[in-house]
Amino acid sequence: MPIFCELPVLNDTFDFYAELRVQLSLAFQYQNRLREAMKGIKKPVQIRFFEKKVRKREKSSGRERVYKYNCHHLRETVEVTDKKGRRKVHHRTRYLKKVDYDDMMKEAALYEYLSLQLDIANRVVEAAQKMLLRGFYHHPDDIPDFDEEARRVAAEVDDVDSHRKWHMSNRVWANYERYSCADENNLHFMSRGELLLHNAFRSCGLLPKYEVQYYDSKSGKRYYPDFSCKIGGKEFYFEYFGMMRDPKYFYDCCDKLRAYAEHGIIPGHNFVAFFSGEASSIRMAPAFEVLKKLRGGRQLLSKESVADYLENPGFSMLDSSQVCRQLPVELLQYINSVAKKHVPKGHRLKSSEKKLLSKNGNKG
Repeated sequence: MPIFCELPVLNDTFDFYAELRVQLSLAFQYQNRLREAMKGIKKPVQIRFFEKKVRKREKSSGRERVYKYNCHHLRETVEVTDKKGRRKVHHRTRYLKKVDYDDMMKEAALYEYLSLQLDIANRVVEAAQKMLLRGFYHHPDDIPDFDEEARRVAAEVDDVDSHRKWHMSNRVWANYERYSCADENNLHFMSRGELLLHNAFRSCGLLPKYEVQYYDSKSGKRYYPDFSCKIGGKEFYFEYFGMMRDPKYFYDCCDKLRAYAEHGIIPGHNFVAFFSGEASSIRMAPAFEVLKKLRGGRQLLSKESVADYLENPGFSMLDSSQVCRQLPVELLQYINSVAKKHVPKGHRLKSSEKKLLSKNGNKG
């Protein structure tokens, strides 16, 4: 339930609008799952009891006795259209066996429960939308289209489900021994860190795809970024480098970072790399901080963040080893130079606002 998601401690650094975005996205996903579940369930219909008389003759005395039973009957309403295009309503009543009656009662109870949950999710969506809109009065260009966002979430749910089927048949079953970690939904991952990151995505209202194929046309290599996710209509990539103490793994990491940057996958712009060097030390708080910023529509890159390439927000440490500081200086400088091109230019005024400012003697 979105309304029961755990909230962080309220303090000065609490990003209220990012948290609202998380709750809104979770509510949209919950609405989508509920509606899909309700499609295959018949709505509760009218069940009536009719008296049924059964005549039986006693073998000993030969007398005939009449037994009365209350039998379940289903009253259905059927609309038909005749040849002349006139619609007619027919009421039909049929006898229900005990098995059919029990199944129908279960479906009726389930439908009532799902309807109640959908009503709660609808109220969460409505409340989150109202509170979010209050923060956009001074930025009319940034007013979100919630209907479009809901449709996008529904499309992403279907896209992620289809990708999971492809990943299971093309990646997992081909190298089953390598995917040694699995979550409660039997989704397989290569490492515990990837599993924890996937749960962090879902807790932040994001729908990640695991190991989407990326082809490097220059080197001819095929890469599989750990996660890709659409956030606000923009594609983001995420990689977890968890064996940075291994020299070969470290070299492959540098090669992969450069290949990504050369093809427009820029740390801080549309790519986040999570690092750890310790054997079993993972701190998830930095990952949640980054994901909630993105879910809240926040930009990671700024003029301040690319001033020092060691502080690029596309690099996030999940332990205390600080292994990202061991990356080659040339690589970090190249990433920093490319990232500077993607620093947001700031809020742009509407043409109507520019006219209003020019009338008042101000420059738009």
